Amino acid sequence: MRAVCLVAGAAAGAAAASAHVAPSDRENNRYLLVAPLGDRVRVAYTVYMGQEPGRKARARMDANRDGRIGEREAQDFGDQLAAQVAPRLSLEVDGRPIAVSWQDVDVGLGQPVTDAGAFAVDLVAWICLERPRERLAHRVRLRDGFHLPDPGESELHAEESPGVRITHSTLGPIRSSAVHLDYRWMGGPGLAETDGYRLEFTVDPAVATFAGSECIGGGEAAPPGRVPRGLVAAAAAAGAAVVAAALWLARRRRGRRT
Repeated sequence: MRAVCLVAGAAAGAAAASAHVAPSDRENNRYLLVAPLGDRVRVAYTVYMGQEPGRKARARMDANRDGRIGEREAQDFGDQLAAQVAPRLSLEVDGRPIAVSWQDVDVGLGQPVTDAGAFAVDLVAWICLERPRERLAHRVRLRDGFHLPDPGESELHAEESPGVRITHSTLGPIRSSAVHLDYRWMGGPGLAETDGYRLEFTVDPAVATFAGSECIGGGEAAPPGRVPRGLVAAAAAAGAAVVAAALWLARRRRGRRT
């Protein structure tokens, strides 16, 4: 069974989640996606700045005080945020500790001006699996210790893909027989920090997407290089599974900007 869970603060109880909340005026939200493929795992971490903190952040980005935010100014902000988030993530894949390295840092301002408000920063990392065509069952454990200022909604989503079946997905200490692909809560990292998130999945090598030779041999990270806005290059490289994950993020970003 696939289910959606709501985790309120640090409480362990779960209930059906409601519709996605509207963008906040004063709070910042986080959205975390874990999407396994045949030979790697895609981790996408989105920080969505609310209207008021977004305006303040835009003012800080505008180094030359001309009222507009250049690409370099925006990228500097994204890189600084990426450097803050990465060391606060604890990640293990099949018992192997992984130092998170972002392959893509995308600052989605909408209008690149200082008198606008909310905006999102997408951070994407690719984690290679060891011996992907030999070992077909995998485990991921993730802890998120990043404390957003003025935290609002947090959401964690696991994404299946063709040939990849998620067999276990748990946030917190309680191991359930149900497979919960979505968790949502308010406030800080909560259970994602104290108890962590556990994901288990199996791979059918005849169906699953294997993105290329870059991950053969159990490399620590997937191919380097920046993925263009919209994740077009990543989707072309990784196939239909990545398209599904990108569409999930796109739907949430469009919903937050309306």
